[in-house]
Amino acid sequence: MMQFITAKWISWPIYVAAKLGIADVLSTGPKTVEEIAKKTDSHALNLYRIMRAFASFGIFYEGENRAFSLTPMAECLKTGDLRFIALMFLSDWHDKAWGKLLHGVKTGEIAFNAAHGMPPFD
Repeated sequence: MMQFITAKWISWPIYVAAKLGIADVLSTGPKTVEEIAKKTDSHALNLYRIMRAFASFGIFYEGENRAFSLTPMAECLKTGDLRFIALMFLSDWHDKAWGKLLHGVKTGEIAFNAAHGMPPFD
């Protein structure tokens, strides 16, 4: 149950990695966290914390000297794979609709419509 309760602890960092294009940055080979931070205009220490968390889940691999590389799972976050799905499903506008789930269950209103004041295709 705790894995379900804390799922956002990994999904939000996945969104950040997808938004920054980290898998694309690493597609040419391993890079230090400082190199990744420079290429993604990020704070190296905070990025390192996220990258270490990813490594503990097998999403990226941490080698020597705080250098990271892709794993098969991280390959999915490259442009053209699941990166755009991660960006869509983990976006603020998508989460806002999920935030209205209880409202939708109680009232019968579509959660997305309640969150945004219109249907998704409008």
